[in-house]
Amino acid sequence: MFFVCYLCQDENLTARIRKLAGVALLYIAFNAINLESPSESSRLKADEHVQMRMEPAAHEQEALNCLMESTFGKGSEIVRKRKHVKGPNPLSCKKKKVKDRSAGDCGRNSRKRKRKRSRKRAKTDSSLVQ
Repeated sequence: MFFVCYLCQDENLTARIRKLAGVALLYIAFNAINLESPSESSRLKADEHVQMRMEPAAHEQEALNCLMESTFGKGSEIVRKRKHVKGPNPLSCKKKKVKDRSAGDCGRNSRKRKRKRSRKRAKTDSSLVQ
């Protein structure tokens, strides 16, 4: 690979060189060498080269098609799974109110039995009782 560059100040020559793809133009100004930005033809050629390298070659494309047919079958399209509607987030929902039990009984067993309280008997000293 070689690098082609022209260093000139002639406007007619620079105009013809700009039409060539992949050629750099250099200018000398104030003790500095300046590189001109790539011309439109150079940019198009570079884009074409990149596109060519990205696409698979003909034999690679045939191998890919053969592999896809053996894997998925001939002419079959991929069936995409549809997303279904999901429920609400349980953490962001309020809990349901608990119904009052006394209203639901409708009078039966309305009396509650009182619980008998068992008391512990105090230990008595035998010396005190006598």
